[in-house]
Amino acid sequence: MKLTKSRIFLLLSGLALLGLLAMPVKSLVQKVNADPFVYTIRVLEVTGSGESDLKSLTADNVHVDTISMNRFVSLRDDFDGKYDAVYIGEGTSAQNGGSGKSDDLNDITSLKAKEITEYYINKGLPVILDTGYLESPTSILYTSFNKYRTDPARPNVRFVGDSELSALITSMNSGTSNLIPLLKQRPRLTITNKSDITDYNQNQDYLYHPGDTLDFRFNAANVEDLKTHPIGVKLYISPDKSVPVKESQVVAVTTLDQSPNGEIAYKLPDAASGLLYWKLEITDHLSATKLKDYDSGVIRFRGKQKVVNILQVVPSVGNSERSSSLLDPENMNQSYLDTEDYKYNITVKQDSDFNNEIAARYERDGTYGLNGVYDMLILGFRNTGNTALTDQAAQAVLQYARDTKQSVILASDAVYHGNSPAARAWEQYFMDIAGQIDPQKNSDMNAPYAAKSVKPVNDGLLAHYPFYLSTLNDHNQQTDIITPDISTAHNPSYPVDLEDPSIIPWYNVIGSNRDSEDSANHYYTYSRGNITYSATGHILGTPSNSHFPDWEQKLFVNMMYKGYAGSNHRPEITVHLPQQNDTVPTYQNAITVDYKVEDPDPEDQELYTTVRFKSNGEYLTGTGMPETQVLSGKTVHETFANPLPDGGPLTIEITARDKQGALAVANVNITVLKASANLELTRTLSSNVNANGEVAKDEAFSITYSVKPKPVPLAQAGNANPSADALTISDIQFSETLPASLERNGVWPEGLRVTGDASSGYTLIKSLGSITYTLKTVDGVKTYVPDSPAPIVFSIDVRAAVAKAYHFDTSEVSFVDIHPVSVASPSPLSSRTTLSFPKMTVIAVERNTRTLSLTADKDKAVVNESVTLTAAYSHSNDTGVRYTWSAVDNTGESVPITGIQGSAGFSADKTGKYTITVSVTSDQSNEAITATKEITVGLNSLTIGYLSTVFVDNTITLTAIPDPDADKEQYEWHLANEADISYGGFTDDQGDIKGDATGNTVQFKGIKPSASVQVVVTAAGITSPPFTIKVLSEPNLEFSPDYGEISIKQSLNLYSFLHTIDPYGDIPSSLAEKLVWRIEGSHEAPAVTLQVANKSTVTITGIREGAERIKVSYSKGTGEAVTAYYTIKVIDPTKADHRY
Repeated sequence: MKLTKSRIFLLLSGLALLGLLAMPVKSLVQKVNADPFVYTIRVLEVTGSGESDLKSLTADNVHVDTISMNRFVSLRDDFDGKYDAVYIGEGTSAQNGGSGKSDDLNDITSLKAKEITEYYINKGLPVILDTGYLESPTSILYTSFNKYRTDPARPNVRFVGDSELSALITSMNSGTSNLIPLLKQRPRLTITNKSDITDYNQNQDYLYHPGDTLDFRFNAANVEDLKTHPIGVKLYISPDKSVPVKESQVVAVTTLDQSPNGEIAYKLPDAASGLLYWKLEITDHLSATKLKDYDSGVIRFRGKQKVVNILQVVPSVGNSERSSSLLDPENMNQSYLDTEDYKYNITVKQDSDFNNEIAARYERDGTYGLNGVYDMLILGFRNTGNTALTDQAAQAVLQYARDTKQSVILASDAVYHGNSPAARAWEQYFMDIAGQIDPQKNSDMNAPYAAKSVKPVNDGLLAHYPFYLSTLNDHNQQTDIITPDISTAHNPSYPVDLEDPSIIPWYNVIGSNRDSEDSANHYYTYSRGNITYSATGHILGTPSNSHFPDWEQKLFVNMMYKGYAGSNHRPEITVHLPQQNDTVPTYQNAITVDYKVEDPDPEDQELYTTVRFKSNGEYLTGTGMPETQVLSGKTVHETFANPLPDGGPLTIEITARDKQGALAVANVNITVLKASANLELTRTLSSNVNANGEVAKDEAFSITYSVKPKPVPLAQAGNANPSADALTISDIQFSETLPASLERNGVWPEGLRVTGDASSGYTLIKSLGSITYTLKTVDGVKTYVPDSPAPIVFSIDVRAAVAKAYHFDTSEVSFVDIHPVSVASPSPLSSRTTLSFPKMTVIAVERNTRTLSLTADKDKAVVNESVTLTAAYSHSNDTGVRYTWSAVDNTGESVPITGIQGSAGFSADKTGKYTITVSVTSDQSNEAITATKEITVGLNSLTIGYLSTVFVDNTITLTAIPDPDADKEQYEWHLANEADISYGGFTDDQGDIKGDATGNTVQFKGIKPSASVQVVVTAAGITSPPFTIKVLSEPNLEFSPDYGEISIKQSLNLYSFLHTIDPYGDIPSSLAEKLVWRIEGSHEAPAVTLQVANKSTVTITGIREGAERIKVSYSKGTGEAVTAYYTIKVIDPTKADHRY
């Protein structure tokens, strides 16, 4: 009987699928487009073999990309917003662990299953699965997707066999499939001036430069009324398309709320040379599904040369053995290492030296000497099990890689399962950071499956630059630009973990019957964040004297570039003052240190910096600046007392680190010269120049110069006449050439001679006269005292015409030093003394009138989801800045928000529009400046559960299922077709039947039979997919079998034998509650007991020999009684007649 039920269930499942294919889809909202638009449907087809099941799908405007499952799980492209549907076709879903040679994997990864669920299933986009893939309950495909077979809330997930797939393709080709509306849901982006943007894939020689503008004019099609349903637009710029873009890489945003046509632009900054990948994305960001579309490209950019300091650790070799050094022209074309765009400064150390230097450095200062010195480490690069690294040296590499996340390349055999302790140690140290996992296969031992070529996998920086090796074609296949040529390679020791999203396979080895798309087992080169692994360099350490293939050299150069670009970078320090090898006289009592710190990584905005002084290798105490937090791009401007009043060599050590600990160190060596002067020179800036030396561009500021005479003891009067009662410093002349772009503000001071202009820098000359001294006794010491102790003071008013750093380092006075007053011309020009004013730097910044902006990490959230808001307040002179946060709902009612200065966290337990306000005051500005941000809180989805069958005159409970849970929402229920009220409807408190209802749960009552009554529920502006209810005639009952035999004390559950007929099926729960059970007859000692424990457990137990008839019944809505009977015989097994 159970077999019969199973067969009927399969039949019903097939009918349900056909019904689903024929299910009417809710008509789409009228779309707005000024120009004719043809929607091209993009489908990703994933099959076990890579061969297409959809070859016969020839409909116009349908584009199918077909790839194998092994390739799919290896891809790291922008999957969200790329396709309209995903089809997973035939193949064996089993993960075998790997032979190391042939097809090892055909199952999906959990990572990719999650992407399909999040980017397609949850967004209502079609996902079609071959039922043959779901036969193994242990496969990831099965555990990820089989649950959708019986989920009525996901009609976009469909399961097909051969016949259903054929029917679907036929209906698609004829244009009659009602799947088509589900395939045309996304907004679509067209960049109308894309030909104006010179793409690197079409022209590798075209260069963009700092200051050039990327301008995108575009159209959004297949969108709803923009006034009520605006489209968000974001432009991302990133260093590599293979890595998911981050919000920190958004460089411009806009919103389409009036017209589907828009424009967005970005001015290229003064950054390092290389490739810049752009992505323009449009999103229906106010909808629950956030459907999107994007276009992308890449440009070549020439800015600053990228200098990368690299340490290569090589094994020690004999005199006759070939070195692995990248500085050997036999191993690397040296012209590949130094170009106008990048320069690799490579230091090569043998492993023994590396071990010793790490140990010595750690003993000296507790550091390893790698961080702050090198931007990249290269290990391996040789056909060997690798020589021994000490534990300490290995820990140095691990700290560099794992903690600071700077670049490490593990080349050929760096993770090698060899027999020597040294080889096993490398495996122990680096297998984890390389992302390799068990099981170890030993398929690489002695290279039994040699390979001489490789195949590209992913598209991105490593494949593109500096050498253009491969690219992506129109069918999502990576194709070679230059034919690969490698030295003999072999399979790796361990698989790579493709469940790790940071692992990007770049090249796989091919040949010897390998599945070349199986990146897990046959990888040649891959990256994992800041770690790059490759089998390049296998020829080194072999008896072969063959030339290292040129293609393999180019790949390695690309690996170094990608390795550096894809890692965390140490900050950059630009020192303005003092300059290297400057001389500072001791009569200048202070030393100004002025420098800028900035981090190339946009996510590292908070940096930590120190200033320390050293002389003769020893740190000086009681001076310097302790670690201080600064924002990336800011200037540090500090003045310190001269720490060497007696002169000597001085090193100013400036450090900066990011939050990961990546360290930059700048050492400025100067000389403090023992010297005295009879004049003290100082200059000050007006108060609108802040403590960091910053002033707004075009804002006037003053520089005030002071020349103050010092008393001169008679003993120090030099060659002056010791009998003279009066001396003088005569003919004091001031001169300075101002930095270029510094404009005069107002008039120059009287007596100032000016030549030149602002473009090249004004030259200023001013005569300051003379200073006379009279011999007096001061504290018992004969001293020449200036007749007027007041300094000579004058000022100039200027403004910066360009936002940049202005270095004032040419200001000086020359004079004839102290001599008798009677000498009119005491000496020729050569006897003049020249003193310099202390150097200073002023940073002109773009004028920031008092501005405040408020951004959020998301404009739309779901119930109870956290939103992070950031207030950006800008004013160069403000101190004591205070932030006040508030939030209200759409009724103006206050709701909670938690704010700490410029950041706040917000979440809401109910859907709706919320307005966040931040107000800022400061010590200088009591009047608040405010900014607001509107956050829309909604639901991800809304579905209906759970029972979908009801009998006439019976009721079932329907439940609204929001994602996430939202118990404070108002749920409104409706019949999708008002005419269906004759078949069933919602019951109110009085039992009346209506076409609508409210509440999280409602009661639905069947009135007369119908194959399909559809209901929907709406909340928070979201309407659920239609939920289909079948209204069935109240059935008759039947036991099958309808008799049985038990022993005394034996029990039997009769419910398991009861089913409905007309129609046939299991007893629905709504009917089970109405059943009445009893033992027929009027005798007082029945042969069985009858116990109804719950609606699905009805137990009879034998208590004496005999036979009984059990009756079950219920009353239909018409009053007619429905009955069924079961006869049970009770035997005594101890009696002879019943023994066996």
